[in-house]
Amino acid sequence: MIVDDQSAVTDSLKEALSGRITEIDEIYTANSAEVARLTMKSFPVDILLTDIEMPEENGLALFEWTMKEYPETVGIFLSSHAEFDYAREAMRLGGFYYILQPARMEEIEAVLFRAMQEARKKKKALRLERSGFRIQDQREMMLELLLIKAREDNRVECERVYEKLETIVSAGDGRVVFWTARLKIVRFEKKNNAWDTDLIKTVFRNVLEELLETQKASVTVAREDIVSYFLAAAVQEGRLLENEWK
Repeated sequence: MIVDDQSAVTDSLKEALSGRITEIDEIYTANSAEVARLTMKSFPVDILLTDIEMPEENGLALFEWTMKEYPETVGIFLSSHAEFDYAREAMRLGGFYYILQPARMEEIEAVLFRAMQEARKKKKALRLERSGFRIQDQREMMLELLLIKAREDNRVECERVYEKLETIVSAGDGRVVFWTARLKIVRFEKKNNAWDTDLIKTVFRNVLEELLETQKASVTVAREDIVSYFLAAAVQEGRLLENEWK
């Protein structure tokens, strides 16, 4: 997406780039930060090519908003002023490149090619990160389901859930061994009364991951009731000894 308060600039850039870079699927234009935000809320934008000096809201403010809402977007700044403060702020916000106008089309084209590669890397990293959160959530849901089936003494369902949990954790990397423990909170300090379940689980998980860092354990925490939690550490067979777990 090309953003500039002068429509002549956005139109000419769009026309030039459409004929030169075949890898671009779609080019959007906006003549203000407000229109740019509306466009990004409606369509996926991989690269934001924005002027810095614009009335009402400049390109730096627009890009700062973009990084909060769409962190996978790559930002390129255009400016007709060789202002060091502009360039420094653009890089601080995570900008990819700063182009000083007037610039040759060959320079803009070369920067865009590199920005495309950067956009692919950011998308891949974001997918992996989101996938990691989904897998962690799935592990904890499966572990809680396993607890429910165990309390019901439903052995058939326990086996089925356990096999699924083992598949999620191992990811095909050999036999996984689960080390488990039931932890009961004996007393809360008054200042900790505001702690919710998610925060408590996060604390337990972080402590256990740090203790078992060298064993490369995959840690899961499930809530049993208001004061009881179930901890599970999945490790490759032979990586963890009984006395280490105790």
